[in-house]
Amino acid sequence: MKPTLSDGDLRLRADLLQPLLPTPSRRESLPNGGYSLVGGVPPRVVVRLTPAGLRVGPAKVRPWGQRGVLVEGRLAAASWGELPSDDIGLVAVVGPLTAAAAAMNPPTAAQKHNAMAEPSGAAVGAPIRGAPPDLEVENP
Repeated sequence: MKPTLSDGDLRLRADLLQPLLPTPSRRESLPNGGYSLVGGVPPRVVVRLTPAGLRVGPAKVRPWGQRGVLVEGRLAAASWGELPSDDIGLVAVVGPLTAAAAAMNPPTAAQKHNAMAEPSGAAVGAPIRGAPPDLEVENP
């Protein structure tokens, strides 16, 4: 039987991993339990935490009608049994993966310029400025 995490444990893992993402970042609850952490403007990295495991990948917003669709790439996926159970070990594994996902999806020169022009310090969990308000998540 594969190990699964409770909602409380997932919340703690999300709190631990969210600072590893490009800023600003936000956390969204998933309908089947768990969380999706999205970092960067426009979204550059997605970390999906579910009761069964974790997935890290680059993110892109694809135009679709009047709304955008957040498309998640997949760089790495693992069950909780395959990941370190301690906080330091988990950060040591996931930190380089989020950095690699961000490097796979660098901001354009215009996006860098816009990010510098906007005031920083967005609150955790706040909507990302510049992103469509109703992003839908598409699984690859």
